[in-house]
Amino acid sequence: MPRFHVQEDLLIDYASGALPAPVSLLVASHLTFCRRCRDEVGEFEAIGGMMLEDLNPIAMAADALEQALDGLNDADAVADQAATLTSIAKRGESTGLPAPLLNAFGGEMGGISWARRAKGIEEATLATDDVRYSASLMRIQPGVSIPNHTHEGEELTLVLGGGFSDGGAHYGAGDVCRADAEISHAPVADPGEACLCLVVADGPVRLTGLVGRMLNPFLKL
Repeated sequence: MPRFHVQEDLLIDYASGALPAPVSLLVASHLTFCRRCRDEVGEFEAIGGMMLEDLNPIAMAADALEQALDGLNDADAVADQAATLTSIAKRGESTGLPAPLLNAFGGEMGGISWARRAKGIEEATLATDDVRYSASLMRIQPGVSIPNHTHEGEELTLVLGGGFSDGGAHYGAGDVCRADAEISHAPVADPGEACLCLVVADGPVRLTGLVGRMLNPFLKL
Protein backbone atom coordinates (compact mmCIF):
# COMPACT_ATOMS: atom_id res chain seq x y z
CA MET A 1 0.00 0.00 0.00
CA PRO A 2 1.27 3.54 -0.74
CA ARG A 3 2.73 5.57 2.12
CA PHE A 4 1.95 8.99 0.66
CA HIS A 5 -1.68 9.48 -0.29
CA VAL A 6 -3.87 11.96 -2.12
CA GLN A 7 -4.91 14.62 0.38
CA GLU A 8 -8.47 14.60 1.70
CA ASP A 9 -9.50 17.85 0.00
CA LEU A 10 -8.72 16.33 -3.40
CA LEU A 11 -10.54 13.09 -2.56
CA ILE A 12 -13.65 15.05 -1.56
CA ASP A 13 -13.58 17.06 -4.79
CA TYR A 14 -12.94 13.88 -6.78
CA ALA A 15 -15.95 12.17 -5.19
CA SER A 16 -18.15 15.17 -6.04
CA GLY A 17 -16.82 15.47 -9.61
CA ALA A 18 -15.38 18.92 -8.95
CA LEU A 19 -11.76 18.29 -9.92
CA PRO A 20 -10.25 19.42 -13.23
CA ALA A 21 -9.83 16.48 -15.60
CA PRO A 22 -6.00 16.21 -15.32
CA VAL A 23 -6.16 16.17 -11.51
CA SER A 24 -9.01 13.64 -11.59
CA LEU A 25 -6.87 11.44 -13.83
CA LEU A 26 -4.05 11.47 -11.29
CA VAL A 27 -6.41 10.73 -8.40
CA ALA A 28 -8.10 7.90 -10.33
CA SER A 29 -4.69 6.42 -11.14
CA HIS A 30 -3.68 6.61 -7.46
CA LEU A 31 -6.91 4.84 -6.49
CA THR A 32 -5.86 1.81 -8.54
CA PHE A 33 -2.92 1.42 -6.13
CA CYS A 34 -4.62 2.43 -2.90
CA ARG A 35 -7.55 0.65 -1.27
CA ARG A 36 -7.57 3.10 1.64
CA CYS A 37 -8.24 6.07 -0.62
CA ARG A 38 -10.79 4.09 -2.64
CA ASP A 39 -12.67 3.40 0.58
CA GLU A 40 -12.54 7.09 1.52
CA VAL A 41 -13.89 8.12 -1.87
CA GLY A 42 -16.72 5.61 -1.41
CA GLU A 43 -17.55 7.14 1.97
CA PHE A 44 -17.57 10.67 0.53
CA GLU A 45 -19.82 9.55 -2.34
CA ALA A 46 -22.22 7.97 0.16
CA ILE A 47 -22.32 11.14 2.26
CA GLY A 48 -22.95 13.22 -0.86
CA GLY A 49 -25.79 10.90 -1.85
CA MET A 50 -27.45 11.22 1.55
CA MET A 51 -27.17 15.01 1.41
CA LEU A 52 -28.86 15.04 -2.00
CA GLU A 53 -31.70 12.90 -0.66
CA ASP A 54 -32.32 15.48 2.06
CA LEU A 55 -32.74 18.34 -0.42
CA ASN A 56 -36.23 19.52 -1.20
CA PRO A 57 -37.21 18.99 -4.85
CA ILE A 58 -37.61 22.05 -7.04
CA ALA A 59 -39.54 22.56 -10.23
CA MET A 60 -37.48 22.21 -13.43
CA ALA A 61 -37.72 24.37 -16.50
CA ALA A 62 -39.53 22.89 -19.47
CA ASP A 63 -36.30 22.79 -21.50
CA ALA A 64 -34.09 21.49 -18.66
CA LEU A 65 -33.43 18.13 -20.33
CA GLU A 66 -32.54 19.77 -23.63
CA GLN A 67 -30.11 22.13 -21.91
CA ALA A 68 -28.47 19.27 -20.05
CA LEU A 69 -27.99 17.28 -23.26
CA ASP A 70 -26.53 20.34 -25.00
CA GLY A 71 -24.09 20.72 -22.13
CA LEU A 72 -22.99 17.11 -22.50
CA ASN A 73 -22.48 17.54 -26.24
CA ASP A 74 -20.24 20.52 -25.52
CA ALA A 75 -18.13 18.53 -23.09
CA ASP A 76 -17.27 15.27 -24.87
CA ALA A 77 -13.77 15.24 -23.40
CA VAL A 78 -15.12 15.52 -19.86
CA ALA A 79 -17.66 12.78 -20.51
CA ASP A 80 -14.98 10.46 -21.89
CA GLN A 81 -12.82 11.18 -18.86
CA ALA A 82 -15.67 10.49 -16.45
CA ALA A 83 -16.31 7.12 -18.06
CA THR A 84 -12.85 5.97 -17.04
CA LEU A 85 -12.59 7.74 -13.70
CA THR A 86 -15.70 6.41 -11.94
CA SER A 87 -15.20 3.54 -9.50
CA ILE A 88 -11.82 2.55 -11.00
CA ALA A 89 -10.08 -0.29 -9.19
CA LYS A 90 -8.44 -2.15 -12.06
CA ARG A 91 -4.94 -1.73 -13.44
CA GLY A 92 -3.65 -2.21 -16.97
CA GLU A 93 -1.56 -5.25 -15.99
CA SER A 94 -0.15 -5.81 -19.47
CA THR A 95 1.58 -2.43 -19.44
CA GLY A 96 1.98 -1.63 -15.75
CA LEU A 97 0.00 1.59 -16.25
CA PRO A 98 -3.25 2.16 -14.35
CA ALA A 99 -6.26 1.61 -16.61
CA PRO A 100 -7.51 5.25 -16.53
CA LEU A 101 -4.06 6.53 -17.51
CA LEU A 102 -3.61 3.94 -20.22
CA ASN A 103 -7.00 4.91 -21.65
CA ALA A 104 -5.97 8.57 -21.63
CA PHE A 105 -3.04 7.68 -23.88
CA GLY A 106 -5.24 5.79 -26.32
CA GLY A 107 -4.91 2.33 -24.80
CA GLU A 108 -1.40 1.59 -26.04
CA MET A 109 1.88 2.15 -24.23
CA GLY A 110 3.66 1.87 -27.59
CA GLY A 111 1.75 4.87 -28.87
CA ILE A 112 3.29 7.20 -26.30
CA SER A 113 5.69 9.72 -27.86
CA TRP A 114 8.67 10.53 -25.65
CA ALA A 115 10.69 13.75 -25.85
CA ARG A 116 14.13 14.19 -24.25
CA ARG A 117 14.09 17.03 -21.69
CA ALA A 118 17.56 16.59 -20.21
CA LYS A 119 20.12 13.83 -19.89
CA GLY A 120 18.30 10.78 -18.54
CA ILE A 121 14.92 12.55 -18.42
CA GLU A 122 12.10 12.03 -20.93
CA GLU A 123 8.57 13.39 -21.03
CA ALA A 124 5.37 12.41 -22.82
CA THR A 125 2.75 15.15 -22.76
CA LEU A 126 -0.91 14.22 -22.44
CA ALA A 127 -3.20 16.34 -24.57
CA THR A 128 -5.85 18.06 -22.47
CA ASP A 129 -8.48 20.72 -23.00
CA ASP A 130 -7.88 22.11 -19.51
CA VAL A 131 -6.41 25.61 -19.74
CA ARG A 132 -4.94 25.57 -16.24
CA TYR A 133 -3.39 22.15 -15.66
CA SER A 134 -0.86 20.22 -17.71
CA ALA A 135 -0.35 16.46 -17.46
CA SER A 136 2.57 14.35 -18.61
CA LEU A 137 4.47 11.14 -18.03
CA MET A 138 8.06 11.56 -16.85
CA ARG A 139 10.61 8.79 -17.29
CA ILE A 140 13.79 9.29 -15.26
CA GLN A 141 16.70 6.91 -15.69
CA PRO A 142 18.17 5.13 -12.63
CA GLY A 143 20.18 7.39 -10.34
CA VAL A 144 19.41 10.54 -12.34
CA SER A 145 18.60 13.69 -10.38
CA ILE A 146 16.17 16.31 -11.62
CA PRO A 147 17.90 19.71 -11.37
CA ASN A 148 17.02 21.69 -8.26
CA HIS A 149 13.84 23.59 -8.94
CA THR A 150 10.77 25.21 -7.50
CA HIS A 151 7.26 25.74 -8.89
CA GLU A 152 5.14 28.68 -9.98
CA GLY A 153 2.03 26.76 -8.96
CA GLU A 154 1.18 23.37 -7.52
CA GLU A 155 2.59 20.09 -8.77
CA LEU A 156 1.28 16.59 -8.06
CA THR A 157 3.50 13.63 -8.89
CA LEU A 158 2.23 10.04 -8.83
CA VAL A 159 4.87 7.30 -8.97
CA LEU A 160 3.84 4.57 -11.40
CA GLY A 161 6.99 2.48 -11.36
CA GLY A 162 10.39 2.57 -9.72
CA GLY A 163 10.80 5.31 -7.16
CA PHE A 164 12.63 8.47 -6.13
CA SER A 165 13.99 10.17 -3.04
CA ASP A 166 13.18 13.77 -2.22
CA GLY A 167 13.80 15.81 0.91
CA GLY A 168 14.58 12.82 3.10
CA ALA A 169 11.47 10.90 1.97
CA HIS A 170 11.24 7.99 -0.44
CA TYR A 171 8.34 7.67 -2.88
CA GLY A 172 7.47 4.33 -4.44
CA ALA A 173 4.76 3.00 -6.73
CA GLY A 174 1.37 4.54 -5.88
CA ASP A 175 2.81 7.35 -3.75
CA VAL A 176 1.83 10.97 -4.43
CA CYS A 177 4.20 13.89 -3.88
CA ARG A 178 2.61 17.33 -3.61
CA ALA A 179 4.87 20.38 -4.15
CA ASP A 180 4.30 24.12 -4.50
CA ALA A 181 6.12 27.45 -4.76
CA GLU A 182 7.37 27.17 -1.18
CA ILE A 183 9.37 24.03 -1.96
CA SER A 184 12.74 23.86 -3.73
CA HIS A 185 13.87 20.31 -4.38
CA ALA A 186 15.92 17.95 -6.57
CA PRO A 187 14.33 14.47 -6.66
CA VAL A 188 16.68 11.57 -7.41
CA ALA A 189 15.50 8.37 -9.13
CA ASP A 190 16.29 5.08 -7.42
CA PRO A 191 19.25 3.09 -8.72
CA GLY A 192 18.61 -0.01 -10.77
CA GLU A 193 15.24 0.91 -12.29
CA ALA A 194 13.86 3.85 -14.24
CA CYS A 195 11.29 5.93 -12.39
CA LEU A 196 8.01 6.46 -14.23
CA CYS A 197 5.71 9.21 -12.94
CA LEU A 198 2.53 11.03 -13.83
CA VAL A 199 3.01 14.75 -13.24
CA VAL A 200 0.10 17.21 -13.10
CA ALA A 201 0.84 20.91 -12.57
CA ASP A 202 -0.87 24.28 -12.82
CA GLY A 203 2.34 26.21 -13.46
CA PRO A 204 5.83 25.70 -14.88
CA VAL A 205 8.90 24.72 -12.90
CA ARG A 206 11.74 27.17 -12.35
CA LEU A 207 15.32 25.98 -11.91
CA THR A 208 17.06 27.53 -8.94
CA GLY A 209 20.63 28.71 -8.48
CA LEU A 210 22.71 30.86 -10.85
CA VAL A 211 23.12 28.23 -13.57
CA GLY A 212 19.51 27.20 -13.27
CA ARG A 213 18.23 30.73 -13.75
CA MET A 214 20.40 31.03 -16.88
CA LEU A 215 19.00 27.78 -18.28
CA ASN A 216 15.32 28.45 -17.52
CA PRO A 217 14.56 30.06 -20.89
CA PHE A 218 15.96 27.04 -22.74
CA LEU A 219 14.75 24.05 -20.75
CA LYS A 220 11.36 22.47 -20.24
CA LEU A 221 11.13 20.12 -17.25
